[in-house]
Amino acid sequence: MEQSGTLSSRVVRWVTAVYWLALTAMLLLPRPWAGLGILRETPEGWDRPGHVLGFALLAWLNGASWGAESFKTWFLTLTCYAGLIEIAQYLIPSRTVDLPDFLSNLVGLLIGSLVWRVTIQKKSGSK
Repeated sequence: MEQSGTLSSRVVRWVTAVYWLALTAMLLLPRPWAGLGILRETPEGWDRPGHVLGFALLAWLNGASWGAESFKTWFLTLTCYAGLIEIAQYLIPSRTVDLPDFLSNLVGLLIGSLVWRVTIQKKSGSK
């Protein structure tokens, strides 16, 4: 039984790593939707909600991967990542450094962390 828990935590960590790489690519490619052959441009009004959802999922996955013991470490790491990704966009054609995007990233991190906390509390309370 313990081996399946170990396997499942490894799978969650792999999913987290792959998601993090995909999110980074989406945030740094000049026109990621066009590169995927989906859309030419980001749909109108989708930019901020996209940041919130993307970073909420990232926070939730990190919580599921690393747990409450290392919450401060992974939350601080994700906060730095959210800022660095905005700074890195300065170097990318057709991308800009944008404070509202950074704030949307932080809102997403907070929402994802809160949802993860509630999920963990419900799970531990049901045992």
